[in-house]
Amino acid sequence: MDVGDSTPNHVKISVSFLCRLLCVYSSCVFIGAASIGVSATTIGIRESATMSGILSAKFEIIKFDGTGNFGLWQRRVKDLLVQQGMVKALLEEKPESMEKTEWKELEAKAVATIRLCLSDDVMYHVMDEDSPAEVWKKLESRYMSKSLTNKLYLKQKLYGLKMAESADLSQHINVFNQIISDLRRVDVKYEDEDKALMLLCSLPASPSYENLVTTLMWGKETLKLEEVTGVLLSFHR
Repeated sequence: MDVGDSTPNHVKISVSFLCRLLCVYSSCVFIGAASIGVSATTIGIRESATMSGILSAKFEIIKFDGTGNFGLWQRRVKDLLVQQGMVKALLEEKPESMEKTEWKELEAKAVATIRLCLSDDVMYHVMDEDSPAEVWKKLESRYMSKSLTNKLYLKQKLYGLKMAESADLSQHINVFNQIISDLRRVDVKYEDEDKALMLLCSLPASPSYENLVTTLMWGKETLKLEEVTGVLLSFHR
């Protein structure tokens, strides 16, 4: 035995074995951690892709072709711009807190978003515009004119609206609300009581509806559109 080294041989072997075991264990832990990291990354990508698909489906908007309800389409596109953080681009002037390059980039994104929601025939009218505010105004002037002719047309639709006996009541109320919304956009507004009375006048002249209207108005000095709508929908169910 070496005098300078009093450590027994079996102890040296044990220590050497432990060192090797620790190296193997460390390698396994490293490989395992790497595998876990890859799996987590893959799951994250899948979840991200899934969420992206949900958002794109949730905010899918039918392209406006010039024949549908422009006011309803416009509201949905504006909601889309809000959701994407681009609604500021509809302002006519750049906010003082924004840089010029940042503002131009925001305008370009907003214009592209609006155009993607238009059919080819409608997009031709605004394809040369660079400002979202100008695109908005041009579309409004073309499809939501405040002229007397357009006001007369919308009022004729409202006053001539009459529900058929076999028609769907909820759909009839939706049409009524759309006309009221279109009139409001051309600066024609009605008091809430007038709207409630016009909706009641548009119902079928059948005994069941006449009895409902009589009951609804009994002992009342005024009516609210929300109240009338709620009672009608409950009656329909």
